[in-house]
Amino acid sequence: MNDSTEKASEGDASSKALSAHAGDVGVGDGVLPEAFRAWLRENQVNEEVYRSAHLERRFIRVSVHDSSISLEQLEAAYGKPCTPVDWCAGFYQIPTCARVAASSLYKEGRVYGADVSSGVAVDALQIQPGDHCLDMCCAPGTKLCMISEMAGANGSATGVDISRDRLASCRTVVQKYKRPNIRLFLADATQFAQRAPVPKVCACLCVKLLSEICDGIASCTVQRVPLLFQGISLLLALVDKLHAAGRKHSTRSSAGG
Repeated sequence: MNDSTEKASEGDASSKALSAHAGDVGVGDGVLPEAFRAWLRENQVNEEVYRSAHLERRFIRVSVHDSSISLEQLEAAYGKPCTPVDWCAGFYQIPTCARVAASSLYKEGRVYGADVSSGVAVDALQIQPGDHCLDMCCAPGTKLCMISEMAGANGSATGVDISRDRLASCRTVVQKYKRPNIRLFLADATQFAQRAPVPKVCACLCVKLLSEICDGIASCTVQRVPLLFQGISLLLALVDKLHAAGRKHSTRSSAGG
């Protein structure tokens, strides 16, 4: 047997071994495309971590604002067992055969299809109500929605993605779940320089003060001049504090959607 024949035989054997292993990692089911496997090899990542045994776990997340969903409802929608994830609030492990998008809970925007790893990343930020958070590479948007829920009405979640198509899919998710405190930007996150939005309460107070000052100017008397100047001073001080808060605010950030 010459060298070329030996190499051909080795190549056939390698191909057969690769095909056999492909069944283990789920390539036949479309889980790991060959291009991805090539990337794993190039970056010296062991394919074993993507074997089917590691892919049998699926998760959903229940909105933190919807505590009315019972375990019985989840199991009626997705089958048994639906197991609460004790170490990540709101997440449940569901059967692999469950069709998340087919349930009424999902269609009504009460349940998210989200991996628990995303929940852990958000929990690590320790977001408090009123925080303003930046999510870089925010698509597909489920993590961004979780951030916005935790930040609350006086906080915000800003999502940035460099891909127009991925940002469009993120916008669809945000609209589906009706999250009002989310802003989306098509931009390079490394160059992003938008400040956090002004808190609604402070903005309303500024408008109210300005309105009262304008009314005071229109009907100003000698006796009201000190009060008028006091109102102007208060407004300028408030605007200065808001400006300083915008410069110094520690924005919590997360990478990935």
